[in-house]
Amino acid sequence: MQTHPKYPDVAFPKVPSVSVTYAHDGTSTRINALGMRPMQERAYQKREEYLREFCHHECR
Repeated sequence: MQTHPKYPDVAFPKVPSVSVTYAHDGTSTRINALGMRPMQERAYQKREEYLREFCHHECR
């Protein structure tokens, strides 16, 4: 436990931290014709695959 300078009477638990490093090549800021970033585009593609598969089984 550690204390805060403003609140010396209150003990705060130590919170573990995580360090993350990202590439600085601009790929996460590029957008496609629909205005989606790469991660959004991948999620949209997976959604489309799921819906096609779901409809294939459920719509018959």
